[in-house]
Amino acid sequence: MADDSNETHDDVGHSKLFWEVEKLKAEVQHLRRPLLANPSTWVAGGSALAALFGIGLQYLSSQAKIEQADLKLQKAAAQIADADKALQEKDLAIKQRNDALADLERRQLEVERQIADKQKALAGLLEAATKGADGGTDTARAVQQVIESAQRTLSATRAGIEADRIATLVAQMNDTSAEVRKAATARLEHDHAANPIAVGLVLDTLSEQNLSSLSASGRINALYFLNQSDLAAWRDEHKKLAGEAITRLRARAANGSVVVGPQTSEALGKLERRLDHPTS
Repeated sequence: MADDSNETHDDVGHSKLFWEVEKLKAEVQHLRRPLLANPSTWVAGGSALAALFGIGLQYLSSQAKIEQADLKLQKAAAQIADADKALQEKDLAIKQRNDALADLERRQLEVERQIADKQKALAGLLEAATKGADGGTDTARAVQQVIESAQRTLSATRAGIEADRIATLVAQMNDTSAEVRKAATARLEHDHAANPIAVGLVLDTLSEQNLSSLSASGRINALYFLNQSDLAAWRDEHKKLAGEAITRLRARAANGSVVVGPQTSEALGKLERRLDHPTS
């Protein structure tokens, strides 16, 4: 029997070598293919493009967020600047109010000093006149008349300064600054609630001519003072003007030219009841 073991071994080796050669040929052919014809190139390129696209989106998103943050920062800076400006204007308004009141007080003190000096001088003249050789009756009478005339003049000056002070406070009740309005209204109530001049000046702010210049705060401040004022200081003319003001405010509220809120409406009703003024 013939031995075929060597032949079988040679066939296996030859077959293995054949397939290795074929594999090498396939690899060489694969390497020789154009880069774009290689599917793996497209897969890798697609992944790279996707990564670049993602980076681009992240960059654009970051830029948008940065721009939004810048806009918010600019808006906040503008709001801070506006708040600083409003605060400065408020401080200036308060300073002007205080300066105006201080000036009025200085004027009144000066008038008081002048009154005291003139009264002292005239009293000396009166005393000297009464010690004259003839008793100085005529001279004394003349000096007394001069004293009384001076006193009337000085009293009128004093009243004028007081009226200026009240007018300043009344105007400040309609100031743009809430602090100024509150301070003026409180001082007017504290110092002049029983002053007919104050009642008249406040009523004048509600007149046909002046009502349109009043803000909502100015109207409620005027009504508040009138409700807190002493009715003993009211004259018949004041009551008439108050009744007209109530009617005027309600008429303008009805036609929409003035907004009368719950607080103003309540103040109008209270004033009406105080004056016993019937509803028109």
